[in-house]
Amino acid sequence: MGINRAIRDAKRFITTGGFNVEMTLEPPVGDSVIIQGLATRRTLEFDQDGYPVNSSLAHVLLVESSIVEAGVTVRNARGEVALENHLISWTDGTGTLRKYKIVQTLPSETVGLITCKLGRYGTN
Repeated sequence: MGINRAIRDAKRFITTGGFNVEMTLEPPVGDSVIIQGLATRRTLEFDQDGYPVNSSLAHVLLVESSIVEAGVTVRNARGEVALENHLISWTDGTGTLRKYKIVQTLPSETVGLITCKLGRYGTN
């Protein structure tokens, strides 16, 4: 049991858990790779006063070890997750191919997951 099991389970849930989608990750330099992850895009947000506004929010949840296994450098020289400016794309539930730029990363170093906040890219 323990943390090693939690790490294995987290990877399994995100990469083969049934809600995962195939994504293309494009580093600023180097070749694109295919990875599995969870993708979310919704259009209801709240302003600073708590009122609902029609605004898009997209993010993906990725497994760091899967990205490394695919041959992409995840961390910078300081040992920090540095995926900003990478492009990521997937086909959503409507059958539309969506492409985004990673604008912020929120790693969970406890279980090896990275939440990436996404910004619009191209015609999205």
